Amino acid sequence: MLALSACTEEAADPIESPDSTQADAAADETQSTDATIDSVDSTADQVSEDVGTEDLSAADLALADIERSPDTQDDANDLASSEDLADLSEGLDAAAAFDTTQTEDPDTTSFWPEVYVRHDLGAVDWTESDVAYPTMGFGAITGECGVLDTELIDTGAYLFVNQIDFGDDPFDDPQDASLLTPGGYTVLTTDNAGGSSIYSEVFAFEMLARCEGAQLLKTETQIEYPDEYEGSITDILVRIDGRRIGVSVVRAYIYPPTAEYTVERATEVLTKKLENILESSAAVEPEDRWVKQILHVIAYGPGHVESIQTAWDSLDPELRADTIVIVTESLGDDEFLY
Repeated sequence: MLALSACTEEAADPIESPDSTQADAAADETQSTDATIDSVDSTADQVSEDVGTEDLSAADLALADIERSPDTQDDANDLASSEDLADLSEGLDAAAAFDTTQTEDPDTTSFWPEVYVRHDLGAVDWTESDVAYPTMGFGAITGECGVLDTELIDTGAYLFVNQIDFGDDPFDDPQDASLLTPGGYTVLTTDNAGGSSIYSEVFAFEMLARCEGAQLLKTETQIEYPDEYEGSITDILVRIDGRRIGVSVVRAYIYPPTAEYTVERATEVLTKKLENILESSAAVEPEDRWVKQILHVIAYGPGHVESIQTAWDSLDPELRADTIVIVTESLGDDEFLY
């Protein structure tokens, strides 16, 4: 616009060039350009009057919020507006990439904090600095959280311990589901392979989502194995740091709750689950094949955690393989987990 305005001012002055034909042509071209601009502005104003905001798309409304340059002769402002439009367009494209297959329930989607939606934008590469772990959710998390890095690709075996405290608020109200991540809600509302372990699977996923940024890929009955396979299966398939990770869940608990959870009992539980992990890892179909499995133990109390740690240290390295064990001690009103 700056060059056009300068041309208009010069055309108003006497032209001293001997070639009056060229001067007349320049003036005519300027007038024609101004007339075109006036026509465009008039059309835009008419559209603004004729179209109500209720008829505009979300993208149109967002575009309308961008402040127009107050100086139409300022190319720098016009360039800034162009950059704003480009940034907005990228943001709208990213929002459109959100996979809503896990968040179709209209009664719950509005409750999810933005951070959970952000984790499900698979096309966006979020860095560690974008999220402070643990993120919001049902229950207060302490302990080792946000710790998985090279462990996801190392050949070694690892064990981490953390806690989730429910205080005096058990997970027993329908509105509590609105505090889950979208993936946790999907685990809660999708049929599993049977048993009473649904809540332990939900909160095993919640710990991984809120501490490690895990995204849910498939639940227990959705993971693919050969048609003839009748062996052990993995509970959840997730993505962490762009890698497929299998997750198996087990509870460290014995009835009555006051009974001692011995190292011998912990050894039996870990041995069985680790054997199952090796079996399902060998059988899973290539489309769902994970690079590593996590064994997530939901432990009733500190004595249970200690027995699991002691048993883990005594196991054969070939059985432990490259499995990551995360032991989460539940605190507060946690009876619903067991």
